[in-house]
Amino acid sequence: MSNVKRACKHDDSDVFFYPAINEDGWKCIGCDAKLGFRPDLDDRLLDSKVMGFIHDLHDRKIIYISNGTDGEFIAHNVEIRCRKADRYDQRFIVAAICNDPNVLGDGGYWRKERNRWLMERPDGPPLEPLPLDVRLFMDKTE
Repeated sequence: MSNVKRACKHDDSDVFFYPAINEDGWKCIGCDAKLGFRPDLDDRLLDSKVMGFIHDLHDRKIIYISNGTDGEFIAHNVEIRCRKADRYDQRFIVAAICNDPNVLGDGGYWRKERNRWLMERPDGPPLEPLPLDVRLFMDKTE
């Protein structure tokens, strides 16, 4: 058996995007090559890039995706937004994921839970908001 490695062709099924400050996170897991900043891959493998961010956000418990079908539906919506805006950068993708109506649905539930908890807490309901003139005064820097 030879120890000589054959040249990797970086087949699309082996290429994934990993979050990176300079958008240079494309890597081939077939040969461990760092492919770096690749706008051609951003376009061609947009579905993979979006799904990667969905998985990352879900794994870090920033968003909740109940099943694969939900994830694919959100990814499809985000891909459409990216292509319409001609934006393939990770900041736009993450914002589009977090603003997808299917992800935002969770927000209403948690807002109700927050309000319920605040009203039922042992030390009583929260204080009334400060009057506008007091808030404006507090916002001013000296």
